[in-house]
Amino acid sequence: HSDDAIALCERAGARVYLARANFDRGRMLADRGDPSSARPYVEAAIAIGAEIGMTGRFGVVARGTDLLVSLDTS
Repeated sequence: HSDDAIALCERAGARVYLARANFDRGRMLADRGDPSSARPYVEAAIAIGAEIGMTGRFGVVARGTDLLVSLDTS
């Protein structure tokens, strides 16, 4: 369902939800042990989050950056 959510957010122009949907998809793939597939979703989440100011301590940018670091160590 996460691919459908991403597509819906893109069509609707809902950038906050798009950042979250990409982050959630990336985290799910990482949890499944597929870091190479997770990386593009996490990178997209970080880029969108940075553009729209999701930069707080618990925002997509911070959490996505942490997730990228963990993907590099996997």
